[in-house]
Amino acid sequence: MKGSFLALLVLLVGCSSMQHRYSDTADKDRLFPDGVYRHDVRLRSVDGKEFGFSGVVRLAPEKIAVVGLGPMRTTVFSVVENRSSGSIKAKIYQPAMAAHEDRLVAFLKALRVLLLQKSDAPGVSKVPGPDGTVQVIVEKRDEHGIPSQFRLEHEKFTVTVVVAGYET
Repeated sequence: MKGSFLALLVLLVGCSSMQHRYSDTADKDRLFPDGVYRHDVRLRSVDGKEFGFSGVVRLAPEKIAVVGLGPMRTTVFSVVENRSSGSIKAKIYQPAMAAHEDRLVAFLKALRVLLLQKSDAPGVSKVPGPDGTVQVIVEKRDEHGIPSQFRLEHEKFTVTVVVAGYET
């Protein structure tokens, strides 16, 4: 547990000043090559409530890790998928978020489709989920073709994600 926390802390500190660093060895066939991505996220529910947070996504051959950060850059939640087995583990660090664990896992499943798409994929995808279909819309791409802004739309919420930095 202590080792996991230290590794997460190093990852978050390293990502706090990240710009767009694109490696020549990056997998150009995928929309998001393996690497670390820092995001600013706005979630708006159908009742008009808005929530903002930052996040870090790490794509690696063995896993996809998503970490949600609170206002003071504290870890609010983490969701990790083992890409070999498909198993997903969520950890909630704020009790108020515990009731939303199933939604976080569903969010990762929708996000996973976008993260692993081929680079020539269309700008709009539909992902079936337990609570209905999520539409994934790539709005902008940077000079390397990596999405710099995208939306996840569901009948209950809209999530707008801005990629604030990455290192591949």
